[in-house]
Amino acid sequence: MKNFWLFILYLALAASFATNASDNIKWEGVAEINHHSLAMKAGDYIKSTFPELKNVEIKLIKVNASYSFQHQHSNLSVMFMHSDSLVEGSSHKSTVYLDGNTQEIEMNMIHYIFVDFDENGEAINHRVEQVPFHGSQKEFDKEFKKL
Repeated sequence: MKNFWLFILYLALAASFATNASDNIKWEGVAEINHHSLAMKAGDYIKSTFPELKNVEIKLIKVNASYSFQHQHSNLSVMFMHSDSLVEGSSHKSTVYLDGNTQEIEMNMIHYIFVDFDENGEAINHRVEQVPFHGSQKEFDKEFKKL
């Protein structure tokens, strides 16, 4: 059931980002997330932690929020991508299946930056994850602009 609500939260966030109707995503009388405030606080944290990204465009991709009643613990994290996320010169081999045949293809890597918040709304830590991306710099730029 928890995963269902997280999925619904993800869909609502995605719809809100697409329409830019409000800085707040609301479930009337139940919950509210101010994605603009999250993006600003996390963006400031990222720019202070990664000075090389000060003049780079950074975009909020996803917000994850959860609360465990059993452990009385909450989690709030956000995921970002920046315009220099494509790591040139790095590659990852991936096996794909085309028409029943296996092929190994070279894939570039991109960075995602995750920022975690404490219960006081302060950014407390981060992690960078690399994921494979099948495409060129031009294709990455096109996808990044869509976000």
